[in-house]
Amino acid sequence: MQINLRKASTLQSDIQSLIRSIHVETRASFEERDVVAEEMTEAISEWRTNLERKTDLINTLFGIREKVGVANAESGLNSKLTEFRRVSEQKELIEDTIDGRRGRMLTIEQVVEKLTKMEERLENAKEAMFGRSRDIEVYTELIGKEDLDSYRKEIRSLKKLQRSINEQVLELNIRTHIVLSEAEVQVLRNEDLV
Repeated sequence: MQINLRKASTLQSDIQSLIRSIHVETRASFEERDVVAEEMTEAISEWRTNLERKTDLINTLFGIREKVGVANAESGLNSKLTEFRRVSEQKELIEDTIDGRRGRMLTIEQVVEKLTKMEERLENAKEAMFGRSRDIEVYTELIGKEDLDSYRKEIRSLKKLQRSINEQVLELNIRTHIVLSEAEVQVLRNEDLV
């Protein structure tokens, strides 16, 4: 049986859910002497069957994962996913850098002028405060309007690139196929997954 990578992803999720839902209970309690033999035989059969089902499903799941991994590498999907992550990290870096801005960028002259005025006020205030000194600081943003505009343009470009990569990934997921073995198909049929 041949399936595309998108179907393989859905199938893997379904298998994982089913594995979680199957319980292998190796303890039992009994209340009536007359039915202990029958109930114990049933309980033993049930845990062994469930263990076998889970084992078959786990083997099938990892068989599919292995095939998907090979297909991802051969189709170039791994490279596309890596590229998408790189673009996302770059976009987040720029967004974090420009989102933290508070205020505008002052020129060197404006900073010097503000420091001079503050120093003069501090000198006048020192006499009134009996010689107590205070630190003076002038804060300014270091990203100017031109840089900000450039970074915003780059963010838009990176978002466009992300959409393009997503479309390529979707296409590869639909176009790339894996072939399930007869044993895998049988396990999936037994569990009504295909």
